[in-house]
Amino acid sequence: MDAENNVALCTVTSDELAPEGGLSVAIALPGSNRYTSTCVSPLIIPEGETTATCTITAVPNTVVGDGDAIATLTVLAGEGYAPGVEQRFGEALAV
Repeated sequence: MDAENNVALCTVTSDELAPEGGLSVAIALPGSNRYTSTCVSPLIIPEGETTATCTITAVPNTVVGDGDAIATLTVLAGEGYAPGVEQRFGEALAV
């Protein structure tokens, strides 16, 4: 069963400051009715910053044995950046 208020904070990080106008990072979004999300593609790292965040919130249910809800965001290749190493600790994805 999924608990109420089960929220994951997802962070996309660049090793350089985002350029003027920000850095648009294309992400493959998870699709499921088992959670809601503020994540959109592209996710924008604001100008002069190195991170952008979004959240994934589990939808509570009472179905015993329905398994875990797993949401995976994937950074896709794009202009101005190259996807880096996925980091599962703290739900961070490095770009």
